[in-house]
Amino acid sequence: MISYFKLILFIFPLYLFCPPNKTYVKVLLTEITPHSVKTLNISSSHGIIVDTKEDGHTKRSYYFKNSVPLQIDHQTVFLNNKKIKTQHPIRINAFDGHIRYNHENYFGTFYILFHDKKIYLVNKVELEDYIYSVLRTEGWPGWPLEVNKVFAITCRSYVIKKVLEARTSKKPFHIKNSNAHQTYRGIRHNNVHKQAVDETAGIFLGYKNQPIAAMFDSCCGGISPAQINGSLAGVDFKKAPYLARKQICTHCKKCKIFHWGFELPLKEFEHRFATIVSDLENLTNITISKVDNAGLVHKLTLHYGNKKIKVVEGKKLYSLFTEVKSSVFTITKKKDNLVIKGQGYGHHLGLCQWGAWQMVKDGWNYIRILHFFYPGTTFMQLKDKESEKENS
Repeated sequence: MISYFKLILFIFPLYLFCPPNKTYVKVLLTEITPHSVKTLNISSSHGIIVDTKEDGHTKRSYYFKNSVPLQIDHQTVFLNNKKIKTQHPIRINAFDGHIRYNHENYFGTFYILFHDKKIYLVNKVELEDYIYSVLRTEGWPGWPLEVNKVFAITCRSYVIKKVLEARTSKKPFHIKNSNAHQTYRGIRHNNVHKQAVDETAGIFLGYKNQPIAAMFDSCCGGISPAQINGSLAGVDFKKAPYLARKQICTHCKKCKIFHWGFELPLKEFEHRFATIVSDLENLTNITISKVDNAGLVHKLTLHYGNKKIKVVEGKKLYSLFTEVKSSVFTITKKKDNLVIKGQGYGHHLGLCQWGAWQMVKDGWNYIRILHFFYPGTTFMQLKDKESEKENS
């Protein structure tokens, strides 16, 4: 397998945060604002150890048989109703096995971190364990090994990029656990996912010797990424030309989410848009006022009241209506209803998951698939410090 790759030693920036033989990812699980009151439900069937360094004291360790009675109240941490006076990180480990949080099991260690007047619950986990967990939520059940290799390398490329960005910005975490970055919901054992991670361990995609922002969606809808207005979509194609793919993906056409649509009364649109337009009343129509060459809707015009209009971002429809699956859609007025029809599921950039699935069915391997969706990139291999010494 190695003969397919041009292996490049990705040394300087990566090794700044890599201990020998290990690469870790810090995943944000919960962000707690200054005036919030929150209980964190953390447990382990084998017991929990909490390590603190309280003000005026050396390190202290607390053991709990099953769960940690942990509350956050206005920037103060209470452990078993005891106030913990510290701004140092609080480490939470399972005595043995996994940590359980919000009904899900997790690899690695939990930390409570204090930063910029906020408190963060962060899961520090080994890179490959993180990828294994992400495949559970970002992949599709029952899909074959070759597709999951594609997903593993895509997700690994993305998170390595985020790790490096976080080091520059000095954030207390590398990546969020939501679809703002990559959905991450802990462990669910799957032999195919584990094999895909093991067989691609450490492999990621690079551009100019740097990891790429390997964006992906469920179904691209046959949209040409090169025709997307990058500045309006929040993408700099000059820095990431591998996302401006010129070749259109036709492989997802058979996918059931390639086309989508729904119809709702104008009153329902008025009700939802009223949350962002204060004087919205008597909505009569919604029209599309700005579309790029790829078909992505960037501006909508709300028609209401006595010939009033309000221009809003096209993505507002996406955020207000779960029925909207992408930014490529049409709007048609039908009596007192609006009919929305669109194509694709996601942002139309990077990997098309359903397209990749069909490509595997048609005989493509994961190397060819990744080169199709991220043109101009190269395969790279993480190297740990010990390997570097042995080869020097």
